[in-house]
Amino acid sequence: MSQAVAASKRPPSSWIISPTWDMAYLVATPLVIVPVVWLVYRYLATPEQIDLVVASFASLGHHLPGFMRCYGDRELFERFKWRFLFMPPLFVATSMFFTWNGLHGLMMVIVFWGGWHGLMQLYGFMRIYDMKRGWHDGLTATLDFWLCFAIFLAGTVFSEARMYGMMAALWNSGVPLLEPIWLVVFRYLTVAVVALVMLAYVVNLVRTNRMGVGVSWVKLLLALTTGVFYWVCGLVTTNLVVGIAMFEIFHALQYYAIVWTYNRKLAERTSGRFGPLGFMFQDRWFFLGLYLAAIFAFGSFRFFGAAAESQTLQNVVVAMISASSLLHYYYDGFIWKFRDNKTRANLEIAGEGAKVNRWGTPTAHVVKVGLLMLLLAGSVVLERRNGKVTPQEQDELLQAMAAWTPTLPEVQSQISSLELERKNPQRALAIAREVVRLRPRWYSSYTELAAALIATGEYAEAASAARESIQLNPRSWNGYYMLGTASERQEKLSQAETCYRQALAILPDNPRVLHALGSVLARNGQPEEAITYFELLTRDQHASLQIRNDYCAALTAAGRHGEALDIAVETVEQNPATAVAYERLGTVYLARGELAEAVKPLRKATQLAPNSSEAFYKLGRVFRGLGKPWAAAEWFQQAIEIDPSDAPAHFQLAMMLYSMQEWDTAESHLQECLKLSPDFPAPFAKTGDAMANIATVMFELGMFQAAERCYQKAIEKSPNSATIYYNFGLLMLEQGDETQARRLVLKANELGMQSPRELNELLGI
Repeated sequence: MSQAVAASKRPPSSWIISPTWDMAYLVATPLVIVPVVWLVYRYLATPEQIDLVVASFASLGHHLPGFMRCYGDRELFERFKWRFLFMPPLFVATSMFFTWNGLHGLMMVIVFWGGWHGLMQLYGFMRIYDMKRGWHDGLTATLDFWLCFAIFLAGTVFSEARMYGMMAALWNSGVPLLEPIWLVVFRYLTVAVVALVMLAYVVNLVRTNRMGVGVSWVKLLLALTTGVFYWVCGLVTTNLVVGIAMFEIFHALQYYAIVWTYNRKLAERTSGRFGPLGFMFQDRWFFLGLYLAAIFAFGSFRFFGAAAESQTLQNVVVAMISASSLLHYYYDGFIWKFRDNKTRANLEIAGEGAKVNRWGTPTAHVVKVGLLMLLLAGSVVLERRNGKVTPQEQDELLQAMAAWTPTLPEVQSQISSLELERKNPQRALAIAREVVRLRPRWYSSYTELAAALIATGEYAEAASAARESIQLNPRSWNGYYMLGTASERQEKLSQAETCYRQALAILPDNPRVLHALGSVLARNGQPEEAITYFELLTRDQHASLQIRNDYCAALTAAGRHGEALDIAVETVEQNPATAVAYERLGTVYLARGELAEAVKPLRKATQLAPNSSEAFYKLGRVFRGLGKPWAAAEWFQQAIEIDPSDAPAHFQLAMMLYSMQEWDTAESHLQECLKLSPDFPAPFAKTGDAMANIATVMFELGMFQAAERCYQKAIEKSPNSATIYYNFGLLMLEQGDETQARRLVLKANELGMQSPRELNELLGI
């Protein structure tokens, strides 16, 4: 049974700093944090920008005051010298190992240890308030701990955002997820625990009040505001990043205050014996500013490190931040023990401290560190055994995560990506739109929306979504990549090239961007530069088949047919059962003019992929070149049967049928081509003369309006071609527009054409 021990002498003050500062700084801070962060989020910054600032100057920055105490307090350093010297290199090496090997077990430990650290900080403040008024009751201390535990347990289990963070940490570390029904079980158990703790706490308050001790209202107010704020940050806020940021600010401000107060008292008591940092902890505003500036400088490592472009430098930054977090949690576990008389004196707590328990001995401490290292080693084994999952297992895990956190945008965003991989673009688009609704200022939601819109063919809207992503985060390489993809699909090749280059400037050597940039350069008349990017990509022996095929296309466009053929043959040898490899080989033969050689690989491609129209279409081109229009028409017809929206196949079939005098059928396919290709004839003719030839065919088939538009575009391409003006004039005359016909024929004559006398007489020339 616990026994209350009243202090023999009342402490100088029952407040940590002063009544005003305690209430404003330690207790009521959330009343300021919430509206300030909300206004910044709403009008000034994105969640990612808020997260960067808070992670730098609150999360990382608040580690420094603890380090100041560890390495600035000479007496404390001498007591725990080997810990302070041995643990930093151990934690740095551990962090480097996990970061460089892409392992997640360390992050799992940091997530859970960080939650415990926050809980114990609240518990510590509550105990200080009791002890400073001379109340050292063991039962009250135990119930204070359980109240803190209940606050953090409920704030975690009932928060989808926090559950997602914890589940993601476990999942990434290779720990299998529990069935979603367990969340219901955990929540019922949490309610039971909270109810029992609250009942016991109230009973104890009645007990202590009857004993004449009274109630520490500031302690209860601190617990209440922390609990409500923790709940708001995890449950009410719709943004995981913003919610975490708000509580981190609260946590850091409390820590700044307690370390400043403690070190100032220590400096007053020990004078010059404090250590090299003793000058900073004086009761003057200037030195308080210096203290905060030092914290700011320390946090700037994280702030400026976020802009690192080198992967090696990024790994260093992540590893050092992880090591700092581990040291902060570890040091705080023993430097704030209230049983220590020196700690009590500097916090102005009366009474003698308790004896050090057996868990505080050096041997026990080594055992605890050993258990931590054993846990981390176990996580490595677990992740390497379970970390690589099949697509089906990944799908099941993601669905389970969605069941655990059904309304969290982070999970919905991942499901949208999964639906795109499953070739369900409409479903992906619906989910992506919902993510944007939930997170209107999250740049990743717009890149996900852009990807879904591209998959559904809505390129203009996709470009708008990508621009929104870039506006929210100018360092979003994926935003530029999506904008480039949307532009490329709209045939805006120069704009796509610019976007891909910007993405590459942000994330150099990214294979997706290198591939996209190489492809668009080859299409945009710059095959030689495209080849340099594909050469970088194909240095990897495991370069994808698509990369090798596009490399062939770039070499072909550059006229380097021999090199293209070598790669195409090698690709077929490496992928003997893949249709696209044979199709590319046939395409290379086609480009080289070796039409007979192209037939065999293209036929093989049609056998391996009978539902793909591309090889059928190219066989049609081959037989057209071989002078076999009936065979060519048959292959084009098969391509259309597989893909009725294949505009080039409709066009080529129309040309073949026209040459075979199948006028009506030729016209129907040209009409279908016009419907499918709004930019007709641009996709099928690059020069004005080629467009004019198509217009002439339409003219002869009686497609006058289409022929007129085609001639107009031909003139835009070749404004000095007398033949185009002349034929266009004949078309207008056929339609009865003699005025336009006269103007066009006159223009043709100006350019060197000698129109027939009969025509001149008819037009009055």
